Amino acid sequence: MKKYTFILSVFIILLSSNLKSQFVVYEEDEGKTPYTDYQIFETHSTNLYLPETLFDFRILNTGDTIIDVRIHIDSVLNSDGDAEFCINDKCSHPVLQGFYYPFDGEHLYIQPGHLQPYANTCKFANRTEGIDKNMPVDYVLKFYQIDKTGKEVGIPLHVRCRYTSKTSAIDKLSTKGQQIIFPNPAKYFVIINNLEPDAETIVIRNIMGKSVKNIRLRDKREKRIDVSDLDRGIYIISVLSNSEIIKSGKLLIIK
Repeated sequence: MKKYTFILSVFIILLSSNLKSQFVVYEEDEGKTPYTDYQIFETHSTNLYLPETLFDFRILNTGDTIIDVRIHIDSVLNSDGDAEFCINDKCSHPVLQGFYYPFDGEHLYIQPGHLQPYANTCKFANRTEGIDKNMPVDYVLKFYQIDKTGKEVGIPLHVRCRYTSKTSAIDKLSTKGQQIIFPNPAKYFVIINNLEPDAETIVIRNIMGKSVKNIRLRDKREKRIDVSDLDRGIYIISVLSNSEIIKSGKLLIIK
């Protein structure tokens, strides 16, 4: 009997953890089209006085019970954390990977059917042009519900907040729909193909923008790179010619 009780408990836990979350996220007071998972909010400015620089968000409770929502900084790319996150009228700087909001002991309760809080209390803003100014600054914010015990429930929503200067290399990503990195995710090696004739170097950077591999090219057809020594995480692979990025892509290392 204990065996069946245990199996039933596990089933209930798994079922509850995969229930659809009862919230949607809107930017500011737009309130018409909710964000989809991993949708990008992009800005080209670090001027906090410009409205288009701020990711002002509001959360709508779509259910019939009160919910408690948290935000987790899943990843930070090409930034030392020079950003600002404000919630419940309290602002935090810097913003680093692994940070949680609201702050310890606080909650973001939203009543059934309510759209709150207002934009002036919930916002994110990047303040840096990046460690490598040729690359975009990228933050992934994870919105999710918690139950009364503080455990995550339902399906989370991720929003990617990206800063791109108008002259940065993101405008030079010329993959034209072709896969240039595979396998991806990778464990032991990756192959870079579709290399341009003038490609000279491949550089792999971690999420802080630090170079972890620098490979001089000889064969321009494709390049096999050993990544077995890299830690699990997100990396950026860039192809350079005359020290300028001509192609770039994101790589996920799994162990």
